[in-house]
Amino acid sequence: MNSHKNARLTHEGRKLLIERIAVIELVSAAQAAGVTSRTARKWRERFAQQGLPGLLDRSSRPAATRNSIETKLAQCIEQLRRGRMPIRRIASVVGRSAATISRFVARLGLSSLKALQPTAAPIRYERAVSGELLHMDTKKLGRVVRAGHRVTGDPRDSVAGAGWEFAHVAIDDHSRVSFVQMHPDERKTSAVAFLQAAVAHYATLGVRVKQLITDNGLHTVPESSSRPVKLWVSNTPSPGPTGRRPTARPNGSSKLVCANGLTPESGPPVTSARLGCLASWPTTTPADPIPL
Repeated sequence: MNSHKNARLTHEGRKLLIERIAVIELVSAAQAAGVTSRTARKWRERFAQQGLPGLLDRSSRPAATRNSIETKLAQCIEQLRRGRMPIRRIASVVGRSAATISRFVARLGLSSLKALQPTAAPIRYERAVSGELLHMDTKKLGRVVRAGHRVTGDPRDSVAGAGWEFAHVAIDDHSRVSFVQMHPDERKTSAVAFLQAAVAHYATLGVRVKQLITDNGLHTVPESSSRPVKLWVSNTPSPGPTGRRPTARPNGSSKLVCANGLTPESGPPVTSARLGCLASWPTTTPADPIPL
């Protein structure tokens, strides 16, 4: 029993009220207990119907509730939802509240449109021969001249105006062999110079580059090249190696390389130190390199 502090009748008080009603009239017993005649009559009727258990507190939960989602209705709601019908429209069709339909749809896991139409599995691929496809991307890096306020903790240590530099990265699709150069920008002159250097680098490894996939634009191909590689811009509907268009996902080549050495997590090395580390940089990425 969980009576509040101002309750006039506890379980023992209700039994005493019933005993007094049996001796004196109901109105006098109610006045003696400090309750109304209506309250005294309610407890007398409960005692007459249920005995002593009827004098206990009842749950505030309704004695009976309607089963709002029957089996047949549940199947209808699921069918409508899988047909991409909005929840409020379903509620108006089946004659239930939007909150009820929303809770039921959530239990089915069909609340979001993504659940109604799962994302198609990405088309993964790998070229069979080294040089058949070369991935090329750039990464914008801040030029480091000295330690800034994020390292020293002094807001007066500002390196405003230091500028930017760009890591141009090329990775062979089959072997994962990479080639990196730093350039002051990612414009046509720098992009073409890097592409020519990358093709020459892979040539020293015995690899002839045939195709290039990049998002840096058509200016990547040198105009005066006697044997330019075939450009495959990543946002064009060119077919993949199996005839199906590959899933449009960034290859993240520059992000992978830069996350493993060109942008150290600790310490503020100057730009010259960053450039110096490229001389000893490994020519493969950590993603399971395949022999040429």
